[in-house]
Amino acid sequence: MLTYETPKKKPGRFLALTSLTVEEFEELLPTFKKGWQTDVEKRATAKRRKRKIGGGRKPTLKSPENMLLFILLYFKIYPLQEVQGTLFGMSQGQANDWVQRLTPILQLAVKRRSAFTRTRASYT
Repeated sequence: MLTYETPKKKPGRFLALTSLTVEEFEELLPTFKKGWQTDVEKRATAKRRKRKIGGGRKPTLKSPENMLLFILLYFKIYPLQEVQGTLFGMSQGQANDWVQRLTPILQLAVKRRSAFTRTRASYT
Protein backbone atom coordinates (compact mmCIF):
# COMPACT_ATOMS: atom_id res chain seq x y z
CA MET A 1 0.00 0.00 0.00
CA LEU A 2 1.31 3.44 -0.96
CA THR A 3 1.73 5.89 1.92
CA TYR A 4 3.14 9.39 2.21
CA GLU A 5 6.32 8.16 3.90
CA THR A 6 7.43 6.05 0.91
CA PRO A 7 7.64 8.64 -1.93
CA LYS A 8 8.60 11.43 0.51
CA LYS A 9 12.07 9.88 0.74
CA LYS A 10 12.58 10.23 -3.02
CA PRO A 11 11.92 13.86 -4.03
CA GLY A 12 12.07 13.17 -7.78
CA ARG A 13 9.48 10.41 -7.54
CA PHE A 14 7.33 12.54 -5.24
CA LEU A 15 7.33 15.35 -7.80
CA ALA A 16 6.46 12.90 -10.58
CA LEU A 17 3.53 11.50 -8.59
CA THR A 18 2.04 14.75 -7.32
CA SER A 19 3.44 17.72 -9.32
CA LEU A 20 4.54 19.18 -5.97
CA THR A 21 7.84 19.13 -4.16
CA VAL A 22 7.82 17.71 -0.65
CA GLU A 23 8.13 21.27 0.67
CA GLU A 24 5.14 22.49 -1.38
CA PHE A 25 3.14 19.46 -0.21
CA GLU A 26 3.94 20.27 3.42
CA GLU A 27 2.94 23.91 2.88
CA LEU A 28 -0.44 22.83 1.45
CA LEU A 29 -1.03 20.20 4.14
CA PRO A 30 -2.18 22.48 7.04
CA THR A 31 -4.82 24.09 4.81
CA PHE A 32 -5.94 20.65 3.60
CA LYS A 33 -6.13 19.41 7.21
CA LYS A 34 -8.37 22.35 8.15
CA GLY A 35 -10.64 21.59 5.21
CA TRP A 36 -10.78 17.91 6.19
CA GLN A 37 -11.64 18.76 9.80
CA THR A 38 -14.39 21.12 8.65
CA ASP A 39 -15.81 18.36 6.43
CA VAL A 40 -15.76 15.85 9.29
CA GLU A 41 -17.53 18.27 11.63
CA LYS A 42 -20.11 19.16 8.98
CA ARG A 43 -20.88 15.50 8.30
CA ALA A 44 -21.16 14.71 12.02
CA THR A 45 -23.87 17.33 12.51
CA ALA A 46 -25.52 17.33 9.08
CA LYS A 47 -28.17 14.65 9.43
CA ARG A 48 -29.48 11.95 11.63
CA ARG A 49 -26.96 9.15 11.83
CA LYS A 50 -27.58 5.43 11.40
CA ARG A 51 -24.56 4.64 13.59
CA LYS A 52 -22.76 6.41 16.39
CA ILE A 53 -19.71 8.44 15.46
CA GLY A 54 -16.86 5.99 14.99
CA GLY A 55 -19.18 3.18 13.94
CA GLY A 56 -19.01 1.43 10.60
CA ARG A 57 -16.07 0.50 8.43
CA LYS A 58 -12.73 2.03 9.36
CA PRO A 59 -11.16 4.25 6.68
CA THR A 60 -8.23 3.02 4.62
CA LEU A 61 -6.76 6.51 4.38
CA LYS A 62 -6.23 7.38 8.02
CA SER A 63 -3.89 10.37 7.91
CA PRO A 64 -4.38 13.71 6.14
CA GLU A 65 -0.96 13.18 4.52
CA ASN A 66 -2.16 9.98 2.86
CA MET A 67 -5.45 11.60 1.86
CA LEU A 68 -3.66 14.51 0.22
CA LEU A 69 -1.22 12.16 -1.54
CA PHE A 70 -4.17 10.06 -2.74
CA ILE A 71 -6.05 12.96 -4.32
CA LEU A 72 -2.97 14.70 -5.75
CA LEU A 73 -1.83 11.45 -7.37
CA TYR A 74 -5.31 10.93 -8.78
CA PHE A 75 -5.38 14.33 -10.46
CA LYS A 76 -1.78 14.11 -11.62
CA ILE A 77 -2.02 10.79 -13.48
CA TYR A 78 -5.78 10.05 -13.64
CA PRO A 79 -5.43 6.29 -13.14
CA LEU A 80 -8.41 4.00 -13.37
CA GLN A 81 -10.04 3.95 -9.97
CA GLU A 82 -9.32 0.23 -9.86
CA VAL A 83 -5.61 1.03 -10.14
CA GLN A 84 -5.88 3.88 -7.61
CA GLY A 85 -7.60 1.55 -5.20
CA THR A 86 -4.95 -1.12 -5.65
CA LEU A 87 -2.15 1.39 -4.98
CA PHE A 88 -3.80 2.50 -1.74
CA GLY A 89 -5.16 -0.87 -0.56
CA MET A 90 -8.86 -0.40 -1.23
CA SER A 91 -11.57 -1.37 -3.69
CA GLN A 92 -12.55 0.61 -6.78
CA GLY A 93 -15.75 1.70 -5.03
CA GLN A 94 -13.86 2.99 -2.02
CA ALA A 95 -11.43 4.83 -4.32
CA ASN A 96 -14.41 6.48 -6.00
CA ASP A 97 -15.87 7.49 -2.63
CA TRP A 98 -12.53 9.03 -1.58
CA VAL A 99 -12.15 10.91 -4.87
CA GLN A 100 -15.66 12.36 -4.48
CA ARG A 101 -15.08 13.35 -0.86
CA LEU A 102 -11.53 14.74 -1.18
CA THR A 103 -11.91 16.69 -4.44
CA PRO A 104 -13.80 19.68 -2.97
CA ILE A 105 -11.47 19.73 0.05
CA LEU A 106 -8.42 19.88 -2.24
CA GLN A 107 -10.01 22.58 -4.39
CA LEU A 108 -10.72 24.72 -1.34
CA ALA A 109 -7.24 24.15 0.11
CA VAL A 110 -5.56 25.16 -3.15
CA LYS A 111 -7.77 28.25 -3.45
CA ARG A 112 -7.05 29.32 0.15
CA ARG A 113 -3.34 28.60 -0.20
CA SER A 114 -3.02 30.65 -3.39
CA ALA A 115 -4.98 33.54 -1.83
CA PHE A 116 -2.68 33.45 1.20
CA THR A 117 0.42 33.39 -1.04
CA ARG A 118 -0.84 36.36 -3.08
CA THR A 119 -1.64 38.33 0.08
CA ARG A 120 1.73 37.55 1.63
CA ALA A 121 3.53 38.51 -1.59
CA SER A 122 1.77 41.90 -1.70
CA TYR A 123 3.24 42.80 1.71
CA THR A 124 6.84 42.12 0.67
